[in-house]
Amino acid sequence: MNQKMMWYGDKLKGNVRKRVLIGMNSAGRMLRNKAKILVNRGPGANTKNPNLTHNQRQNLHRAGGPRGPRSRVHSKPGEPPFAQSSTLQSNIDYEIDKSRKDAPGLFLGVIDGVEYARRLEFGGRYIKKRPYLRPTIFRNRDKIFQKIVGGK
Repeated sequence: MNQKMMWYGDKLKGNVRKRVLIGMNSAGRMLRNKAKILVNRGPGANTKNPNLTHNQRQNLHRAGGPRGPRSRVHSKPGEPPFAQSSTLQSNIDYEIDKSRKDAPGLFLGVIDGVEYARRLEFGGRYIKKRPYLRPTIFRNRDKIFQKIVGGK
């Protein structure tokens, strides 16, 4: 009795790659959104505090922050940075490197144009580190894995 077995390895490999890319896109969107929320959570730009009255929110908005027109409220070293403007937040994004055939790579970072982003994340000569990307990745490791493996 002769039996033939067909192996569709290339087709299987293509389907797995497609599912992984779908999962990476989903994980990238999730990480980008969570990093933006982490940067936006400080009082420097947040006048939507539920404990404030409408008049207090208007006064903070007109005054430029909780301490006056040109003052800035900074986060403590080691905490994510408070948003002073929306520049950093609007430049956080992800990219998928599809150039490698076997294993595509997921990159979460800040696109060009924000020179201080690296100094905030890792610290620098005059500024202590205020990480916002790495904590986002570390806190969501399990979800990232589930999205990439599950392809959802």
